[in-house]
Amino acid sequence: MTKYYVYEHWRLDRDECFYVGKGTGIRAFNMWKRNKYHKAIQAKLNREGSGIEVRMVATGLTESEAHEIEMKQIIFWREAGIEFANLTMGGEGQTGRVVSAETRQRISQAQIGKKRYWRNPYHQKRMVEAARTPEARAKQSLARLGKKTGPRPPHVMEALLAANLGKPAHNRRPVVCLEDGNVFASTLEAAKHYGIDRASMGMVCRKERRVAAGLRFKYLFEDA
Repeated sequence: MTKYYVYEHWRLDRDECFYVGKGTGIRAFNMWKRNKYHKAIQAKLNREGSGIEVRMVATGLTESEAHEIEMKQIIFWREAGIEFANLTMGGEGQTGRVVSAETRQRISQAQIGKKRYWRNPYHQKRMVEAARTPEARAKQSLARLGKKTGPRPPHVMEALLAANLGKPAHNRRPVVCLEDGNVFASTLEAAKHYGIDRASMGMVCRKERRVAAGLRFKYLFEDA
């Protein structure tokens, strides 16, 4: 297939090549997936208000032809003594390469003990099922006690209610309506009584707004 090309990246502040590569599609114009030296030059050019020019060396190549031309260009520019961003002499990165059994074994050994975040829904389901044993649920419930989380399972809610039975809620503060003098145990009860938004009433009590639905409210104990 003759879909490959060889390209060069030129820095406009010096009008010289600093990188040679081979690729297909829009690879030559992708500046994100680059090595740290390439990114350092990008950052320097951005700070100075300069830029990068993409120049095509050859197009319509097979992959082996692209590798050969890439290596020749890298050797040419290295011999010119310029500041170069290529880490190798080119010719690597062949697509569809076969990974040896030794390499696969080394990768497997390196992954032992590491957490894996599966994208496959089947694996995700198996992991969730394994974590829902009675022992795992009890451990998770204890770890979440006292923390702000999303919706909790029924058995966790039962444990929380039993632990807090008879204790005053830390977020309930008495509220008084300044228009009629009615006192309520919390903003929730006052909001239900007057049929207004609880969040708006809370803003009034915190003096972040003046009225809510035309009514003025305040916490009964300001230092509560």
